[in-house]
Amino acid sequence: MPRSPFRIPAILLLALLAAPALAQVRYEISITNLTRGQVITPPVVVLHSPSFRLFSPGMPAPEALVPLAEDGMTSPLVEALEDAEDVAGIAVGGGPILPGATMTLIVEGSA
Repeated sequence: MPRSPFRIPAILLLALLAAPALAQVRYEISITNLTRGQVITPPVVVLHSPSFRLFSPGMPAPEALVPLAEDGMTSPLVEALEDAEDVAGIAVGGGPILPGATMTLIVEGSA
């Protein structure tokens, strides 16, 4: 199987801290690819409760995360996150981040 240029999964997880139950929050996140010649997968930014866990260190990656890590496909992960109880908001990059490039995402949701 050929190696994909999307080797670095770009997943950012933000914890929701003490905020009113129905308050709307908005974050602007800029991601810069500082690598030399390494493309970063389209980023997925998630607003979530402190109890949310996408993965556990030392354990196999969840099935929905594998397509992002191997092929840069965000849709399986996004679909799984949309069904997660502890997720309040999701933002997805429009494509990979090339070396030296910066991508800015805005993620909104209820706290």
